[in-house]
Amino acid sequence: AQYGPERTLLVSSAIHLRRSLLYFTHFGMTPIPVRADDLHATASPVPMAYNFALTDFALHEWIGIARHHVYNALGWNPARIHPGDA
Repeated sequence: AQYGPERTLLVSSAIHLRRSLLYFTHFGMTPIPVRADDLHATASPVPMAYNFALTDFALHEWIGIARHHVYNALGWNPARIHPGDA
């Protein structure tokens, strides 16, 4: 008998969940995504540090997703593992 989880939960920040899922599925896992929080920008007539921080977080995630795709195209990521093979 082989031991393994029946289901895997991926708990992460909503802003980070998409990139996390991308990497988990690349390595053969099929987690159930669960967001731990949800960030929203605050409307303000003056610039707010909080909104700049959200922009930084979002750019970090988009660059990470783009990097994953570029690395795949260049063959720098390990080979993709299909679900069930991990």
